[in-house]
Amino acid sequence: MLHAILFNQRNCVNRNRSLQMELLHKNITASILQSFFNVAKLLPFGLDKSFYINALTNDFQQAGFAVQANKLVDIFYNNNVIGQLKFDIIVNNAVIIKVDTGFDFINNEKQEKSKIYLKLSQYEVLLLLNFGQEADHKRLFLSNDYKQQQQNRYSGYYGTKP
Repeated sequence: MLHAILFNQRNCVNRNRSLQMELLHKNITASILQSFFNVAKLLPFGLDKSFYINALTNDFQQAGFAVQANKLVDIFYNNNVIGQLKFDIIVNNAVIIKVDTGFDFINNEKQEKSKIYLKLSQYEVLLLLNFGQEADHKRLFLSNDYKQQQQNRYSGYYGTKP
């Protein structure tokens, strides 16, 4: 089940594999979180999420990261495009960032939706960034190995094309 993958060692080959997954893209995510807290300090709560996306994008570009904002990604089923997902920011073609300003942004529903974004994409790390009344974040991961195992269980192909 997809809900069992968040920091769950049962889906990893062993404890060392789990620790490797937790640290995937550690340097990138550390820089992202530093920018996140800087932006949260400087911009007030209550702005449209586009302000926060633009500020983060600016910080990431100044830090030398490759950044794609408001990126549409095709989703495939049996080698046919069935729709698109919109990612707020993708950093270094490695980390997805989802931005929101809701008071209760990081709840179970948002986490489950974010896991689906990981499941259907080539990306393994997603950061949920909440610019609500209190800045908060959550780091999620889903290995491509796990996704491949799940695809092998089913005859149809789903997700983004590698």
